[in-house]
Amino acid sequence: MKTRLSGWYPATCGLVAALALPALAQAQPLPAGSGYLSLSAGMLTDSNGTGAEADVTALVTGLGYAVYDGIAIEGRLGFGVQDDELANGTTVELDNLYGVYLVGHLPLAEMISLHAQGGVARAERTVSSNGFTRPTEAEGLSWAAGASFHLSPSLGIGVEYTQVLDESTMDLSGYSATVTLKF
Repeated sequence: MKTRLSGWYPATCGLVAALALPALAQAQPLPAGSGYLSLSAGMLTDSNGTGAEADVTALVTGLGYAVYDGIAIEGRLGFGVQDDELANGTTVELDNLYGVYLVGHLPLAEMISLHAQGGVARAERTVSSNGFTRPTEAEGLSWAAGASFHLSPSLGIGVEYTQVLDESTMDLSGYSATVTLKF
């Protein structure tokens, strides 16, 4: 059923969106020359090389610098804080992970932004079973995507999905919550 407003409504929404774009461009959550420090806590699932999925809790810190408005280079360093013991008695421990990323931030509103990043990462884990331990290292491409809520010009919180590694010996990915301090 067609109403009198059917042609008017889409045109008005398009006009409002076009007028809002310059305001969004000015609401950069990460202006050029600024830096940030982040701390993330999350559950990472390792599904390769262990015979079953292992869930480890990890803490990851990041340090970034905006080279352009909304574009940053970020380094990350993390480690496991809680291992996972599988049903067959195997223990999986995340020893460490680190990576370097190019990050793009897209403001949706003055206090909300989305981000996506890509780069390279390296991780080490130890699998223990029946008195034997087997350390494993892997490196490869890594990516993440998330959303942030900016509580103030210098403090933000967010959520993120990260594919740390997707290699034959280690497939490490998961969700995390993040606190970010901008300077």
